[in-house]
Amino acid sequence: MLMTLVLTKSYSGNLMSLLAVKHVPQPFQSTRDVLNDPHVSMIWQKYSRTEEFLRSVKSGIFREVADLEDEGRLRFHTQAQYLDSFNTLVRAGDHVLVDGENTIKRLIALDFSQKGRCDFYISKDGFFPFLASIMSQKTNPIIQGLNPRAIAIVETGLLSFWAHEVPNLTRCDNIPKKMVLSTSLSTTHLWGMFAVLGGGLVAGTLMWLVELLLFPVRKHRPPRAPATVSK
Repeated sequence: MLMTLVLTKSYSGNLMSLLAVKHVPQPFQSTRDVLNDPHVSMIWQKYSRTEEFLRSVKSGIFREVADLEDEGRLRFHTQAQYLDSFNTLVRAGDHVLVDGENTIKRLIALDFSQKGRCDFYISKDGFFPFLASIMSQKTNPIIQGLNPRAIAIVETGLLSFWAHEVPNLTRCDNIPKKMVLSTSLSTTHLWGMFAVLGGGLVAGTLMWLVELLLFPVRKHRPPRAPATVSK
């Protein structure tokens, strides 16, 4: 009866786990979410216009971000360091990488191509506008030939095409927050059931041996004299 009970409960528990829904946490959707978590640090691009902006900002939410450097929660890494930071600090869950969307998407796509799963997500709230431009003096004659060509590249969609010419770039754009887990039963899932069953059988056997050893002693023990009461 004990073995049947353990087998039944273990099987029903594994059956329920097959129908379980895993919630994928995505806690950081804005800069304020990161600021409010004292255990999370931020990584920004080093030697960039964003670093220069943080060094010079006087008020607002980005002033709060700049103040994180005094607390050890703000780091500046070059783009050459991004891949290593992505696979160590960000993957550990206590750092977030703040940069342009295209840069982040490329890193996520590369990680997906290597591991086949989406381990990272992009926040819904943007933090900074991204502008790409080529600057020159107004009197430079190359401007007259450069402007129409730059406009043609944007209007024909070549710029967007080049930016998205990365394998698996959009595979992790819409990561579901809920995942239904479905796994097959194996010995790795049922080892606890056999451990409980084996432990119970061993404990029962030991108690049975103890009773066998103690029973002959009780059987040959001399009877006690009847108690007498004197008046």
